[in-house]
Amino acid sequence: MIKPSSLSFISAFVHNIHLPCLLDTGATHSFIHTSIVRRLNDVSITNIKQRFTLADGNTNVNITGIVHLNLCIGQITTPISAFISKSLSHPCILGQDWLNKYSVDICQSTQQVIIHTAESSAKIPMDHRINQHHFPLKSTIAIIIPPQHERIIELQSPISS
Repeated sequence: MIKPSSLSFISAFVHNIHLPCLLDTGATHSFIHTSIVRRLNDVSITNIKQRFTLADGNTNVNITGIVHLNLCIGQITTPISAFISKSLSHPCILGQDWLNKYSVDICQSTQQVIIHTAESSAKIPMDHRINQHHFPLKSTIAIIIPPQHERIIELQSPISS
């Protein structure tokens, strides 16, 4: 039986581009997918080459730069510096850097997120369209499955469950 995801998502906008964001309390930094950055105009990008290892100890995320942009969430705007990568499971991952900077409260019981800035606070609903979010998986080993056969295999995901 597949249980509903316990992952928390919110909707944001960057330069009028809708950006579903994963709130990842286990990530120390925030990340944005290369495909989103390519669609943005007039953003400050610093090119760097870096690699992060995810909490599973096996998955690496290659970084190509840092982008400085403004996330519009509800009625507030939050400036953010995010690492750019093409190997992300989601368009935007908001990590502890962003969560702590804006004293974000994630309330699972009410399915709401509260974001605090110096000027105001915003209470927004979580994005419940989880079925519209796709997460790539890859086999931990190379296998061949003949037609009309099935196998149970071990998969690896770039995000924690």
